Amino acid sequence: MINYPIFPVTIEQKKIINDFNNDKSISYQIIKCEICNSEDYKHLFNNDCWGFKQKLVYCKKCGFCFLNPRMDKESSSLFYNSDSYRSVYFNHNIKDTEDLYQKLFNQVKKHIPAEKKIPNYNKYYNSLYFDFINYNIKDYENVLDIGCGNGTKLIDFKNIGKKVTGVDLSSICHRIHTEFGINSIEGSIDDLENKKYDLVILSHVLEHLTSLEKITKKLSNLTNKYLYIEVPTHLKRLQVIQNAHNYYFTENTLNFFILNSNFELIDLKYVKSGKSGEYILALYKQCI
Repeated sequence: MINYPIFPVTIEQKKIINDFNNDKSISYQIIKCEICNSEDYKHLFNNDCWGFKQKLVYCKKCGFCFLNPRMDKESSSLFYNSDSYRSVYFNHNIKDTEDLYQKLFNQVKKHIPAEKKIPNYNKYYNSLYFDFINYNIKDYENVLDIGCGNGTKLIDFKNIGKKVTGVDLSSICHRIHTEFGINSIEGSIDDLENKKYDLVILSHVLEHLTSLEKITKKLSNLTNKYLYIEVPTHLKRLQVIQNAHNYYFTENTLNFFILNSNFELIDLKYVKSGKSGEYILALYKQCI
């Protein structure tokens, strides 16, 4: 097991990282491989790209990569609601919650809704998800975006006449949604009732969750027709290690969970982003 290369960080970021690493209230849990239930794994790294203490392993039996041990539910919630997440990951130099609100508000205010066009898979771009979805399907009327963030994807779909709903843990994002007339729920996937949506979206969200078999069953209950998932991948190189990413998917491991949860694959694309980013865009249809 070796140390993963650490990104350059500011003095302020380094202090936040060290404080979090030394916080005795943070608890970790050891898990089994969620694909084959094996406990035989090899440690790859003992830290992430920022310097957070976090072990990455791969299963010797099936090859699935995941964090182990990982933060438990309470500690993960503490992390996402702390300065550790937004100040280190996004390098916003945020002064307080009102400052964060203003930065996110301005992002939404400046957002220009995407227009449907033929997708270009040669290089990743922000509206590629929109082109990919609309190129493949037409028969959907309402959209649920899980982990919708500031809500710009919902604005894109609302602009083409779809009924939209978002869900996000951030009270600040929920406040912004309200001001822009976006229907949203403050919470997580666990807070959603089993209302059906034609299209459910998880864009750079699945890797943050836990208990994938349980999650995919929940997704099947939420979906009338289609499920769109976008995740970072390591098809050709190991993706950047982050302590907020519990899983490291390939095409096969992603399909293992989704195709075993009452879905069939419509289309899947691998796309590069910059020098090191790699993403999977996948669209599934619920089996009848």
